[in-house]
Amino acid sequence: MGDTEPLVIYHLNDPAIQPSNNSNNTNSSVNNNNNNVTSNIPITTSTPENTFYTMDQVKKHNKATDLWMVIQSNVYDLTPFFDQHPGGSIILEGAGKDSTYLFEDIGHSDDAYDMLDQYLIGKLLQSPNIRDSF
Repeated sequence: MGDTEPLVIYHLNDPAIQPSNNSNNTNSSVNNNNNNVTSNIPITTSTPENTFYTMDQVKKHNKATDLWMVIQSNVYDLTPFFDQHPGGSIILEGAGKDSTYLFEDIGHSDDAYDMLDQYLIGKLLQSPNIRDSF
């Protein structure tokens, strides 16, 4: 995934971040002025479901050797697929962009949609539309 750091967001009620009594699953023992303070911060693996990227991050991955695209608000790293793409380098038209329209307009098969799962790396972090707030 290169040097782009994903933004991982957790919901406060997510069981994965609730305090745990299992010391094997937490970072603990913080020493603060000779007082032992225990912190139950879970060690959680990021997954595509809890990893978010901004469009600015996606835009940086816009070439054959580093090819990301957004389709239906999901972020895909299609770099390993570039050489296998049946349409050849036409895939570069969507590199680093929201390519939902391009992907759907060309009429990809159900198999193509199914193949996307293996390249999913996260979700697009949507900016709130201020106009929607009023």
